[in-house]
This record gives sequence, C-alpha cells and structure tokens, in this order.
Amino acid sequence: MKEKQHKLIIKAFLASKIPQVIRQRAPELIAVDSMIGGYCNQL
Repeated sequence: MKEKQHKLIIKAFLASKIPQVIRQRAPELIAVDSMIGGYCNQL
C-alpha cells in the first residue's frame, strides 16, 4: 500500500469509537486499544 493509504487507515482507526458495552465488560481491551492507538500516533 502507499503511504497515503496507510495514513487514511490509521486516521480511521483513531477516529473509531469503542462501544459502551466493551468499555463496561472488557476494560482490558481498552488498554490494548490505547496502546495500539499510541503506536499509531507515533507513526
């Protein structure tokens, strides 16, 4: 993929919202999502 496509994919990932059910029932996934989001921001 081209760099522009990578940026769009990362931007879409960062803009997505986590459903409230996951936030309440699986808080460990929030930590993983935050970690991945942090790495994406660094890229």
